[in-house]
Amino acid sequence: MKQMLNGKTIDYPGSSGKDIDRIQRKRRKDMLTILLRLLVNALIIFAVSRMVRGVEIRGFPTAIAVAVVLGFINILVRPLLVILTLPITLLTLGLFIFVLNALLLWAVSAVVPGFDIRTFSAALLSAFLISLGSLLASLLFPRVWE
Repeated sequence: MKQMLNGKTIDYPGSSGKDIDRIQRKRRKDMLTILLRLLVNALIIFAVSRMVRGVEIRGFPTAIAVAVVLGFINILVRPLLVILTLPITLLTLGLFIFVLNALLLWAVSAVVPGFDIRTFSAALLSAFLISLGSLLASLLFPRVWE
């Protein structure tokens, strides 16, 4: 089966047009899900910056940048840090994960201009509230996240 995709003819041996359409619909849905999660997390970050003293954010576009950078750090760096800190996480019955989240959020504030966290306690409270907000969003919109 040959089909045009982004201006190029692609040969999918053994694939029918229905299979290709299904794959393309799933990709579009996945991209929309990622964008929706990004916007919801940016809203949560923006709201938390208004609630927690010691956290300042310039505006919603900065919150989107924070959400993007935090997402990349959570994908690339956080898994390694979770493995490296597993003994202390087990000793604290999982509470060290909040400290790890706070440190990563604090690192994001050092990278993204217009986003400032003044104290570690503000980072810890913000990380907890962002985690709670993300959990609530995933519970409120379960079908969207699938």
